[in-house]
Amino acid sequence: MALLQPMAYSVFKTLVCSVIAQPDDPDWNLTSLSEAVHESALERGLLAEHESGGIGIPKPDATLTGPDFARLVNVVRDLIDERLIRPGRWEVTTLDDLSALGLPFFHVTETGRVQFAIFKKGQ
Repeated sequence: MALLQPMAYSVFKTLVCSVIAQPDDPDWNLTSLSEAVHESALERGLLAEHESGGIGIPKPDATLTGPDFARLVNVVRDLIDERLIRPGRWEVTTLDDLSALGLPFFHVTETGRVQFAIFKKGQ
């Protein structure tokens, strides 16, 4: 299991926002976001612990776990409260898609796109 280095909530939230600001795909789910945040943390050297992948090579986990995942869920809830993301997929077009109306799926709102674009420029 890999854990992130201890960091302030605001720093973790910035990491999550930097990930959400990147893709053009408006649909996310908690698993895909967790994987993307973990990958970004790995690239930035923010992992505190990891298992060995053999011969001293780090073996990165594919996703956040334990307290890091719980913290991610709290950030997602905050972003929903701030109306930057909304539960459910961007577009639901058939009755088969009804299961995608809520969490774990979410999408960036129009307000969120503007705010994340501003955030992305400021990085």
